[in-house]
Amino acid sequence: MGENNMEKAISTQRRVLGIAVVVAFAILLLSSPGWAQNALAPAGNGVGPVLTFTPGMASTVAGDGTSGYGGDGGQALSAQMNFPMGVARDSAGNLYIADFSNNAVRKFASDGTISTVAGNGTPGYSGDGGPATSAQLYYPSAVALDAAGNLYIADFFNSCVRKVDGNGTISTLATGALVRGVTADSAGNVYYSSWSEGVWKVDPQGVSTRIAGNGNPGFSGDGGPAINAQTSGVAGLALDSQGNLYLAEVSNSDIRKVDTNGIITTVAGNQHFGYSGDGGPATSAQFNGPTDVRVDAGGDLYIVDSSNNLIRKVDANGTITTIAGSNYGYAGDGGLASNAWFEGPTGIALAGNGNLLIGDTGNNVIREVSVDSTTLDFGTVTVGQTGSPIRVLVSNAGNGDLHLSTVIASSNFGIQTTCSTSTALSAGTGCSVDVSFSPSAGGSITGTVTFNDDAPGSPHVINLKGQGFVPPPTQLIFAKQFSTLSLNGNLGSVPVDALDAQGNLAAGFSGAVTLQIQGPAGFAGYSSQLNANAGVATFNLTAVVLNAAGSYTITASSTGLTRAQAQFTVTGAKDFAVSTSASMTIVSGNSGTANVTVAPTNGFSGAISLNCSGLPAHSTCSFSPSSLNADGSNASLHSVMTISTGVATAAAGQRPGSPFLLASGAGFFSAGMLGLVFVPRRQWAQGYSGGRARLVCLVLLAMILLTGLLGCQGLQSGNKDLLTPRGVYSVTVTAASTSVSHTTAITLTVQ
Repeated sequence: MGENNMEKAISTQRRVLGIAVVVAFAILLLSSPGWAQNALAPAGNGVGPVLTFTPGMASTVAGDGTSGYGGDGGQALSAQMNFPMGVARDSAGNLYIADFSNNAVRKFASDGTISTVAGNGTPGYSGDGGPATSAQLYYPSAVALDAAGNLYIADFFNSCVRKVDGNGTISTLATGALVRGVTADSAGNVYYSSWSEGVWKVDPQGVSTRIAGNGNPGFSGDGGPAINAQTSGVAGLALDSQGNLYLAEVSNSDIRKVDTNGIITTVAGNQHFGYSGDGGPATSAQFNGPTDVRVDAGGDLYIVDSSNNLIRKVDANGTITTIAGSNYGYAGDGGLASNAWFEGPTGIALAGNGNLLIGDTGNNVIREVSVDSTTLDFGTVTVGQTGSPIRVLVSNAGNGDLHLSTVIASSNFGIQTTCSTSTALSAGTGCSVDVSFSPSAGGSITGTVTFNDDAPGSPHVINLKGQGFVPPPTQLIFAKQFSTLSLNGNLGSVPVDALDAQGNLAAGFSGAVTLQIQGPAGFAGYSSQLNANAGVATFNLTAVVLNAAGSYTITASSTGLTRAQAQFTVTGAKDFAVSTSASMTIVSGNSGTANVTVAPTNGFSGAISLNCSGLPAHSTCSFSPSSLNADGSNASLHSVMTISTGVATAAAGQRPGSPFLLASGAGFFSAGMLGLVFVPRRQWAQGYSGGRARLVCLVLLAMILLTGLLGCQGLQSGNKDLLTPRGVYSVTVTAASTSVSHTTAITLTVQ
């Protein structure tokens, strides 16, 4: 019982001490305020071309999310860790984790199991020369591996670098004030950061040399020798393939570079705490206490922006973006890394395929961002519409040219890309693909964008998914306009659309639609029904003849939907009608008048002449005006018709032979009269005897009498024929144009 209480007391003391140390370290490490947001995805450190996608997919690969120390020998996902910080990956795919508050280094093997490879869980300093698992560590903050497989540990509060060789034996390699970061190069040199003093290098002979920082915390010296510069809060270290060294400065909130000539410059961050700069030069960006940095084979930098809870990337051109993280917390596994939540991440490692492994310190887990494939979820998009595109960045994180042969999207998804199949992506460069979702049917829809390329793992796939939504229809509309139509024409094809409440085509509607047409007298009416296809019911009305002029109504209806209704007009050909009085009565020898009206229809225009036929003998007709001009306005036109009776010439009234009799009589009469006047006077003047003169006079008198008989008979007969016979007649009035002719009749009574 006493031993149990003692163990509990010791355990409590250890927890209190651990918490105190963690708090103190957090204050020192995370000296900037706040935890931030935002995201996307990274690249790898392989040789040759390496294709990566941004955003990648987030997941947890080690740790159950609870603070503790347990799980060795089992699956890493079931293990407990306590403030895991720095991580490093070996060539076999094993991940080493500085389990800070457990005072241990854990190994997350490629088979998914976890074990302890250094530290016995008790804070302190002991064990050199013996098994690393029996040694004491004092809050290890970072780990590194060399080409020979030796493990190096930044033993933070022991202010030293510990080494675990291939046999598992631990030793102390170097000492310094608060050793925070460690890395190693292929030549066997080991680099470590002293929080307050700068960066040191230990060569294979064990000789330590300061290579950055003058021992006075601050910021200065860019452009000059790194050993003369001021540094502050140097944490994570990384080397690129050229031998340049990168420093994550927590207190200066930047990333600095020491080149192979020993010159120091700032490559990311403007020494101001905050979060800004994405899409622009990395040197103008703000960080919030960056704690670690890595470099891929293409020269891209990956930075743990710890207090912003983000992973950020600086490409080979110096442009910065956020590639993982969006908020403070623990969320987002199984989705885009750009939407994942982190809680004070502090360490990062790169896999050969470009995937990122992140020490999510506050969540007590190791997170992975997979970038060799990704999944885009477009959510719900209405059928027939296109959702907002999602951009994926395609990067070459390797050190050789990347060639794309094809980029293909499956149905229901579309792409627009700057990626070229004719121009290679050189190391550290990239292109983009904008992917969109246009569902053709309701329900869950999946697809892919497939990249065929010459990088390991080809083909590389962007997995796609979305939900097609079929909104319920609310109304019908006619998808065409109805105008004035000609007589005996037809409506052709009439589409009827079903719309949803937002006025969009309800493409999922396939119900029955009834169409009806009603028209003026003479049109029999029409009704038909058919099922809609993808929200549209198209009626073929070419056989429905609109055989009556006038106003029509067309209606489309379906159960439960607001009906569609429209009107249109059918007009006949351009025409006119003619009309006049029904009857006219005239006393023979007199005249009568009647009004004639011409009524144009359908916009008739042109000259219309008037005439009549069927008149009785010895009568005429005339019109005033005799021609009417229609101007297309359909205004009625008027003329006055006059019928005259018994007014023909005498010749028109004589019977056969009367002209000769009249002419003969006139001749005899004239000769006789002249003879009576002049012949006797001449005879007397010449001395003719009285008897002879009397004979001549008798002959002339006979001629005059004969003329009278013939002339009276002829005149009497001619006067009788000039009169219009009494009776009832039907007179036809004709109105005619070049293309149209119409008649009307008037009853003429002659008295």
